[in-house]
Amino acid sequence: MQNKLTVLMPSYNRGQYICEAVASVLNQKTHFGIKLIITDDCSTDGSVEIIQKLQKQYPDKIEIILSDKNERLLANILKAQVRVQTEYFCVLDPDDYYTDENFLQKAVDYLESHPDFSIYSSNCLMLY
Repeated sequence: MQNKLTVLMPSYNRGQYICEAVASVLNQKTHFGIKLIITDDCSTDGSVEIIQKLQKQYPDKIEIILSDKNERLLANILKAQVRVQTEYFCVLDPDDYYTDENFLQKAVDYLESHPDFSIYSSNCLMLY
């Protein structure tokens, strides 16, 4: 299945949450492939080890970019964005996750049926 969408996940010290965020991406039901690029911004909480383990489990779906120094959020996102080779991309923080397993399919369906739109958003629910 060809990748049509890339999810960018900029991470810094979010080791306790990242597995749930990644699972919510990998569990999406779509008619297209999804690539996940996780960029770690020099975490000190064990995030790197968790990310590397996830990448080894899903080498065809997850790409990781590690930083030698903390570069802050925007630089971390832009570093991943230049590697996007799909028609669509989105950003998901590692302490967030998709609750609807069809979210990305709905987003792409909407954008493809509305070519005059360049962005898609929906409601979110804050738990904590």
